[in-house]
Amino acid sequence: MKELDLNAAAETDAGYGQLLAVLWRRRLWIISVLLTSLPIAFYLTLKKEPTYISSLQLLVEPNYIDKTRGIESQFTESTVDIDYATQLQLMGS
Repeated sequence: MKELDLNAAAETDAGYGQLLAVLWRRRLWIISVLLTSLPIAFYLTLKKEPTYISSLQLLVEPNYIDKTRGIESQFTESTVDIDYATQLQLMGS
């Protein structure tokens, strides 16, 4: 009796072959849904305004060593002007 129950349960399980057969029979429905929904999604994607906009700011500062002065100038305060307003604006963005 238990063998009959196991065989009946095995017969009702859908295998890959049955699943592929159902998909093959419904292929026209699947293709028609894809051919109607993909162009609509593509059109709506093109019409929608972008929500993310990126920008880049690059701060270029001189990076040179005055070779006319000696090695002691490397340890003293530099005379190069630092543009703090530009640096703060870049850090805030």
